[in-house]
Amino acid sequence: MKKLLFNNILINLLLGTIKYLGAILTNSVALFSDAMSTLFCSLKNISINYSKEKSKKIDSIYNTIVGAIATLLGFIIILNIFTTTLVIPKFWSIVIIILCYLTMNLVNAYKYALNFNNSNKEMLLIERDYISMLVMPVLVVTSIIITLFNKYLSILKYADVFAGCLIAIYLIIKGIRFIVINFKEKEEVNEKAIKELLSKEKIIVSTNKCLLTSYGNSYKLTLDISLQKEITLVDAYSRILEIASKIFKKFKNIELISIYKSPIRVKKEVKKNARNSRSRNSKKSTKKTGSKQKNKKR
Repeated sequence: MKKLLFNNILINLLLGTIKYLGAILTNSVALFSDAMSTLFCSLKNISINYSKEKSKKIDSIYNTIVGAIATLLGFIIILNIFTTTLVIPKFWSIVIIILCYLTMNLVNAYKYALNFNNSNKEMLLIERDYISMLVMPVLVVTSIIITLFNKYLSILKYADVFAGCLIAIYLIIKGIRFIVINFKEKEEVNEKAIKELLSKEKIIVSTNKCLLTSYGNSYKLTLDISLQKEITLVDAYSRILEIASKIFKKFKNIELISIYKSPIRVKKEVKKNARNSRSRNSKKSTKKTGSKQKNKKR
């Protein structure tokens, strides 16, 4: 798991650097803002996954620093917007953000496939703000495309700047939240309450493991669950995301959920029936051919 998390951090840093260089070359404010948010994700993952569980004060200091950096990045984006002259971004900025998004998804799929083959289980990492991380690339691409139509309506040239401002506000809010959590009293999260919530989900057959790891005043949740065999992979992913969103809403101090789910396989009975049906069909076919040959001889 540590290798998977470490690789995820390195990939975020690499893609953030590519987005930053692409923003400089294409003059895109939204792409620059997306690069800053990717950098924040890397810093957040470092603070969550490489914290010292024994010293909660040090964890709180780490989280406060990460929150301060996120807030600073948000103000840097706003400062960049108001200090630079407005330039329509180039078309290549769309290609860069799409390639970065596809690369991230392909790498994650490859990592999960390796983990699935090695440990016979599939791991999903779900962050609290996973929805915003999915929406952000779409927002950036849409805003840049809209700016390309500024010839027909002059106000559309501000779409790229507007998207950059939204991402900056998002970073400032997330940074302030990271700081505020560390100064509040730690809310104890009960593992029994999490198991009760999971037991109400029909998709989950059993909860094999439910482990809470504290870092500062926040938690990381590790789950090992077995799913129904009849459910499809697409439904399984969507339902798991719904379950994760319920956990995030009920337990506000949980920042990251790592879920190990048993692979969905076809029932052995179904396989046996399929084999038996094939063998029966083969026997019937041999009987038919034998009877035909006898008739011919007669």
